[in-house]
Amino acid sequence: MKKSICALAILAGAASTALADSVKLDYKGQNGKTVNVSGRGNVNAGYMDFEVKVGGTSTQFTAGDHIRTFCIDLTRTLIDPDLYEIKSLGGVVPTISIEEQAALANMFAHAVANGYDFTNNETGSTFQLAIWEVLTDLDLTAGNGGKDSLDVKADAFKLGSSGFQGTSTMLDDLFEAAINGSANPNIILHGLDAVSGAQGQDQMYFTVIPLPTSAGLAAVGLLGVATIRRRRMA
Repeated sequence: MKKSICALAILAGAASTALADSVKLDYKGQNGKTVNVSGRGNVNAGYMDFEVKVGGTSTQFTAGDHIRTFCIDLTRTLIDPDLYEIKSLGGVVPTISIEEQAALANMFAHAVANGYDFTNNETGSTFQLAIWEVLTDLDLTAGNGGKDSLDVKADAFKLGSSGFQGTSTMLDDLFEAAINGSANPNIILHGLDAVSGAQGQDQMYFTVIPLPTSAGLAAVGLLGVATIRRRRMA
């Protein structure tokens, strides 16, 4: 087994060490579903909402901002609140391979191009399951260019007896995109590496560049752009 799935658990306490390009996040909720994972029992799968408690020195975030993320840490639990280092997706630990990064980039590009609403429970759950499957079971030497390795009913990451709690057609489309799609250079994937180490649960989010026009802001919000900056009075 390459990795095992993480149960989303809220634990008390947080690291307090200040690091450059770090941000302290407070968990606020999730759009998704509880799914049964073989060998792990019930876990929460979905699109998570965090509020920034302490902004990073990079000025990328300030207190009150919201960051919406997906879990990429398949072994640890979520500490609330927790301090995260803002990194490239390839800089988080455990290491995400170049092949896995490419597959994830392709899936996010497909989701944005097709107007996925990550705040929808089924969509959020489906996309999270697709991420876990890619990070656990992707094997480009398997049939169909590696697509045959992506199956939430088999291998290291496998759903349990309660079955699939998402959209099967969407899941298949995501796996097709992971292998045969192409990344959008305007969609940037970011990692959030939990400073609390063995206990913290790493996350990922995405941003879109260039920034959308004011007319497109509402639509982009539905697509789940990771950073939603609080408007302030001048």
